[in-house]
Amino acid sequence: MLIPLLSLFATVYTSPLSETSAVPFATQEMIAVVRDKNTVVLCDPATGRWLGAARVAWSDGEIVGQPALNGNRLTVTVLEKGRTMVRIYEIPSFRLLQTIYP
Repeated sequence: MLIPLLSLFATVYTSPLSETSAVPFATQEMIAVVRDKNTVVLCDPATGRWLGAARVAWSDGEIVGQPALNGNRLTVTVLEKGRTMVRIYEIPSFRLLQTIYP
């Protein structure tokens, strides 16, 4: 049963004449990396180039876990003053959109 499924994927056709267009900054492929306990850095995985950085944990807080990227949204879980919160930022400006207290 596995072989027919693989053959379906092998038959996908992409035209060699399709045009390639420039990808806007906010939608290009990037990964979010924790630089230290307060800072998240966006990197281009192909080149390793930094695309931006922001301090997302304030005062005595620290990042808990790995940040998640979804389109132009960055979600970071932060522990500050004994309270866990989820902050959602707009990328690439790092504008804080929402704070959720689970």
